[in-house]
Amino acid sequence: MCALLCYRLFSENDDMFGFEECCFSVQKSKEACARQVMWRDFSLINSFTLEASFLGPNKGLNKGLHFSTTMLERMGRVFCKTLVDYVDNQEKVARIMNDLKIRFPPGGIGGPAPSRQTVPNREPNAPKTDN
Repeated sequence: MCALLCYRLFSENDDMFGFEECCFSVQKSKEACARQVMWRDFSLINSFTLEASFLGPNKGLNKGLHFSTTMLERMGRVFCKTLVDYVDNQEKVARIMNDLKIRFPPGGIGGPAPSRQTVPNREPNAPKTDN
C-alpha cells in the first residue's frame, strides 16, 4: 500500500499527473531496471520512477499541450512537495491510505497485494505509464 501512496499524493498535488493512468505491474521487459531489482531483491519500496510522454498531459489545465521546460520544472517542484507531504502531512497521508485500503484490499479482486497489481485505467483507451 505504501508503494501507491506517493503516487496518489503526487496526483493530488498536480493536475498533470494521473494516478489512474499508472501501471504498477511488474513487466517482464523492465525486470532488470534498477527500481525493479531493488524492490525484488532488497524489498525497497520507496523508489519511484516518474516518466513523461513526448506529447504532454492529457488532463488538467495544460491538456493537449506539449510539455515545456516550465511544465517539467513545475513537476519537479511538485514532486519535492509530495515528498514533504509524505513525511510531514500525516493527516493527508492517513486520508489517502484509508482510501487506498478501500480501493485495493489485500488479496481482494485482482489477486496479489496492491503494490504488485495493475491499477485499472478509468478510460479504456488511456495510455498506460509505467511509474
